[in-house]
Amino acid sequence: MEGAFWGPDGLRGRLPPGLRSMSGRETPEGRRWDLLALTEAACRAPGSWRAVCGTVLLPGDRGAQTLRRVRAERVVDYGLSPRDTLTLSGVEGGWVVCVQRTLLRPDGGLVEEQELVLPPLALPPEDLLALAGTWLLAGPPGGPPRETFL
Repeated sequence: MEGAFWGPDGLRGRLPPGLRSMSGRETPEGRRWDLLALTEAACRAPGSWRAVCGTVLLPGDRGAQTLRRVRAERVVDYGLSPRDTLTLSGVEGGWVVCVQRTLLRPDGGLVEEQELVLPPLALPPEDLLALAGTWLLAGPPGGPPRETFL
């Protein structure tokens, strides 16, 4: 699978194995990605970059704006709105990532509706959702190992 995560360097060591990490001035142009995961910062990146992918994971509040730059077969959005595919809520001692509908993974597998309880992290909620969504779509079936978020 050709996958890329465009976001903060601090998340690089927490990504699924084999996923390319991009940050700074690097852009996803020049190839077709099976999965392209974008953080809020990536969606705001200056320039006239364009991307082509099978599945794009992006912040829901940036969806329409970002899809002018990205041609994708499937769109998975995340955010704090109940209409987003992946949402987040707080619980005592951690976070809950809610998968609101069944998703098709780039490898053909399915991610069923579910709730993942995660430990507290010093990450912005949007980056936490981008990281969890990337694991659900590109990592081994069953979601991210708990150690990813510790």
